[in-house]
Amino acid sequence: MFRRITVLLIFIIAGIVSAESGFYFLRTEKTPALISTAQTSYLFSGTVRNMEYNPASVLSGSVFEGSVSYSSPDEDESVIDFSTAYSENDVLYGMQLSYMSIKGLEGREVPSDDPAYDFGARNMIVSFTYARKFKSGFIAGITGKYLFEKIEYDDASGLAGSIGIYRENNFTDGLNLGLAVNNFGSLSKLDTESADLPIDVVFGAGYGIALAGDFRIDIGNSTRYLVSDEETENFSGMEIGYQNKAFVRFGYRANNEGSPFSAGIGFSINNITFDYSYTPFTDDAVNDNHAVSVGYCIK
Repeated sequence: MFRRITVLLIFIIAGIVSAESGFYFLRTEKTPALISTAQTSYLFSGTVRNMEYNPASVLSGSVFEGSVSYSSPDEDESVIDFSTAYSENDVLYGMQLSYMSIKGLEGREVPSDDPAYDFGARNMIVSFTYARKFKSGFIAGITGKYLFEKIEYDDASGLAGSIGIYRENNFTDGLNLGLAVNNFGSLSKLDTESADLPIDVVFGAGYGIALAGDFRIDIGNSTRYLVSDEETENFSGMEIGYQNKAFVRFGYRANNEGSPFSAGIGFSINNITFDYSYTPFTDDAVNDNHAVSVGYCIK
């Protein structure tokens, strides 16, 4: 037990010390379980929703799973995420659709204090994932993504990809390791310029301990290197579960002044799952973020 507690402390301390920058909320987190754990739950809970962090960390043991989530970071902004997956013989086929809508953007013909009109923006990502677990215990995954964005009258589209490897119970019982490269690809021009995709390299480590009374605690630390920005982001999260049916989650984003902390809860009743997350913002001008999801799975 002392050895396991020591491993937990090493992960938490190493994560905080290695952190160099904060995190971009709208670019990374979409579903409650990932939001509440500061995007680290992919390290200790397999689901197709993990494909945007590591496409190898998606196998959950379910034959079928599907879920839909909704969040509204701002009164003029909404994010909807739908995912579904089918697994058989250590192989998973998954799909995810993420859609973001922003209203009330101000447009001006010339520099002015008063906007001439309002307009909106939309972003959509359609992802397809294939993952396979090998006899060695390693899991490999690949995700292909179709991207679309529309801002006022202009739109752009493109293709991107992610690849990852994942290993459960590596070196010691309860230790999970993952490495992924995400978002390599290209976009077409939006009006006159083409934007670079946010390529990143993500390394994460998760560790779980079974406690007395059917309780379990899982912790994770994820470090993300943003290739284009030449910056590093770091995230730490924790999940406390009871009989794999009720969960309490916490997350911490190092060096993020706007929303460093998050929390949430989750329930699994028969084949139905429900998750909720809450992220307070330190800036009074920005609303706190609430996200909910409902899922269904067949074991």
